[in-house]
Amino acid sequence: MNVGQAPKSPAVVVGAGLNGLGIVRSLSQNNIPCHLIEANISDPTVRTRLATLHLVESISDQRLTNELLRISQNLDGRPVLFLTQEAGVRIVSESRKKLEGHYLFNLPQQSVVEELTTKSGFQLSAAKYDAPIPKTKILRNKDDLIGIEDFAFPVVFKPNAHSPQYSKRFRKAYRLNSFAEVEELYEKVYPTEPSIVVQEWIDGQDSDIYFCLQYRQSEDRALMSFCGRKIQSHPPMTGGTASCTIAPEDMWPEITGLTDTYFSKAGVTGMCSMEFKRDRRSGKLFMIEPTIARSDYQEEIATWHGYNIPATAYQHLTNGPEVSPRPISQQQIWQDKQALRHYPDHSSNIEQSGASKRGALFSWRDPYPWVFTFKNQITRKIRSLTS
Repeated sequence: MNVGQAPKSPAVVVGAGLNGLGIVRSLSQNNIPCHLIEANISDPTVRTRLATLHLVESISDQRLTNELLRISQNLDGRPVLFLTQEAGVRIVSESRKKLEGHYLFNLPQQSVVEELTTKSGFQLSAAKYDAPIPKTKILRNKDDLIGIEDFAFPVVFKPNAHSPQYSKRFRKAYRLNSFAEVEELYEKVYPTEPSIVVQEWIDGQDSDIYFCLQYRQSEDRALMSFCGRKIQSHPPMTGGTASCTIAPEDMWPEITGLTDTYFSKAGVTGMCSMEFKRDRRSGKLFMIEPTIARSDYQEEIATWHGYNIPATAYQHLTNGPEVSPRPISQQQIWQDKQALRHYPDHSSNIEQSGASKRGALFSWRDPYPWVFTFKNQITRKIRSLTS
């Protein structure tokens, strides 16, 4: 892209947090004007100086469609739409006919979105296309516990789809060591969220988790791919990304090959990613879960290494020239320092000497999200000392 040329269309990013902030900062590298839609004014990432903020009542229900239509009326051309949360994906996919005349976006077919935004749907799809997945069972009622006794323990216990009610009371995932533990936890979870996934544990550490971030022009072609590797998760072993980096070069062909093969068969287009875990005993890579039609939490790690996937998506949707990767030589480490504060003793066996460790919140070009967070931390500390 010619960075001196003003883009014809702005970008609209739905959802802040480190995910949305990473998209805005990636796009800003190519002088793309950004608009950020968020309902939570207390989130420090809405303080970014690189996007125009639009506060709305909700980005997780059907009100989002009306807000998007309203906002588009005051923007030039058809903005490029970027989604960062699963709820937004479902809403926009269901409302695509209303929105496609006002926004540029690239979503898989509605049936693909419905299938791959639930873990049960992914399990069926992966089995249909012979993709490597661990042994899995979906619990929909207490009778479905039959058969779990035959699993090789430990297992992972997690909700079938994102549920705000579940998230308020329970962790993202649990590592359970016996059938009795599964039975006991399901008894507690069932009234809140009966649809649960139980999956055999893949032997390994957080650093055995890999991911492939992509933008797919079509079902058959990825315009850009980046392979990354987790270093730490929060909570350890079962949680989201606390730190990550680029995957070893010799693993890229296998990771991208498995991702391309499955996504092509499943009909995935647009922003997407696949998470893998390598079994330490067999060395085999297993698919854990896909991210469909939206960016990934740690998307900016690719941009730091010279693979600007959001800019690639923007250029494709606005018929601009393709963005080429510009790999850098120094290894970058993406860190969610707020998460790492809770797990200071959770170490990793990944060699980090010579790597550049960077907090996902702080940027010299865009310091206000970090400043706002630091100010709030100091205020809370003073209050705790004086109360």
